[in-house]
Amino acid sequence: MALGSGVAIPVLVFTRTPVPGRVKTRLIPAIGAARAANLHRAMLWRTVATAAGDMVDVGQGIIDFPAIFASSEEAGIEHYFVEHDEPADSLASVRRSYEWLVGVMVGN
Repeated sequence: MALGSGVAIPVLVFTRTPVPGRVKTRLIPAIGAARAANLHRAMLWRTVATAAGDMVDVGQGIIDFPAIFASSEEAGIEHYFVEHDEPADSLASVRRSYEWLVGVMVGN
């Protein structure tokens, strides 16, 4: 069955419990164990939301982007990419995400 056909498709997600020091261990030196665990948790929730078809524009969901951005220089992040798999209006989605990001980044 194709996605969007109205038929429920079961999805099983295997992951680790987001315990500090046990997940995203390569990131720990740059952002710390607690933030690495929080990132893992956010990525898990995004995976579940994507599988459920509940994606939203950047800044409208549960990911704590300001906390991630607070460590971006320390982690060596130079670029950000916005993604939304199936927005109703692609240009409007990019515009909302961009405007939200500019507002957050100017505040940092």
